[in-house]
Amino acid sequence: IFEISFDEVYRNDLRRIMNSTNQRPPTTPEKPDRPRASKMLSDLLLKSGLIDSAGLGRALEVQERDQTSLGIALARLQLADEEAVATAIARGLHLDYFSPETSVIAPDMIGLLSNEFCRMQLVIPLGLKGSSLSLVMADPLAYQTVQDVEFLTGKRVTPIVASQTSIQKLLDQYYPSEVELPNTYAMLEGMSPEGEVEEVPQEDDAVVDSVKLAQD
Repeated sequence: IFEISFDEVYRNDLRRIMNSTNQRPPTTPEKPDRPRASKMLSDLLLKSGLIDSAGLGRALEVQERDQTSLGIALARLQLADEEAVATAIARGLHLDYFSPETSVIAPDMIGLLSNEFCRMQLVIPLGLKGSSLSLVMADPLAYQTVQDVEFLTGKRVTPIVASQTSIQKLLDQYYPSEVELPNTYAMLEGMSPEGEVEEVPQEDDAVVDSVKLAQD
């Protein structure tokens, strides 16, 4: 689907960033406070000229406070467009950028990873090319997530950069949340009865006298 440049320099950088982590299947979402990875993204955005150091400092505060992506933080402060941020990060890391207008998710990719995992890690499998799995990611420096997906799928992961908003829209489209069924008892308890209940008369000969039956 995509021709992607994902060189060993980038992969080695990720290993150095996350070299203290264990190789285990995911249990909890990664926290965004990874200093070296955050600094790498910050440097990329400053180098791109998209933002200045003052704006970046404000955005990092919002990111930490709201526990969101740097792109969303910049967009909330009206300092940069979220898609422009994702594009700049992709260019700086020599990765492909996922365009929500032109990119398509391969149908056979749905179900490769669980709904819960994709929503927890903000990733979506895009397509397979040989032994390489293209993975749309909101955070391409989340090396633990890359390792988790490789563990779960047995494929070599090639990150594709996307904005968090784009991924959330795709998740809603391809990985809808389970609909919570209403509590039937609570529904009945709050309902007002309609109509009338008609008592059915019983025939005398239809009533069994247990005492008389025992005497017989």
